[in-house]
Amino acid sequence: MLYRIIAIMFCLVASVACYAMGQHAGIVIFVLLGVMFEMIFWIALTRRSQPVVKTPKTY
Repeated sequence: MLYRIIAIMFCLVASVACYAMGQHAGIVIFVLLGVMFEMIFWIALTRRSQPVVKTPKTY
């Protein structure tokens, strides 16, 4: 669970950084990278986690 939160926050920070670099430098690739990271952020944020299924022990 902690890994998922860290990955989501990384995508958010990366998208903001890419947008800022793209706006400042005028390089389109950074804006496109920002869009990609933002899409990953929203998909990861809205995706439901898989329920944990406990299997019965067989002896």
